Amino acid sequence: MIYGPDLKIPYAATAFVTKRSVIAKRPQVIGNFMRAMAETAKLMHTDREFVYKVLGKYLRIADRKVLDSAYNAEIKALEPRLVIKTGIACKRSSMSWRQTDARSEETSNRRS
Repeated sequence: MIYGPDLKIPYAATAFVTKRSVIAKRPQVIGNFMRAMAETAKLMHTDREFVYKVLGKYLRIADRKVLDSAYNAEIKALEPRLVIKTGIACKRSSMSWRQTDARSEETSNRRS
């Protein structure tokens, strides 16, 4: 059997989806969410004991072998270098949408 992360082929293990109108109307909320996800990814790579404590609490699992197995399977697929830069990344994404989708221009015009 082939295990994707061992091949080191980049892929999206998890994706977050929302409407452009939500991004346009609530950029601060989207930014806060993405920063929280980046901080969580960093914690996953730097503080295994804390991760086990949180997982154990919310999943109601105390078995260390189960936690080890779950952690070891997922950590290989989680990007360790995820960094969220504020402002410019969202602005660039928004600009690229405007070039490809006329509906995004309508949303932008409604905000003005």
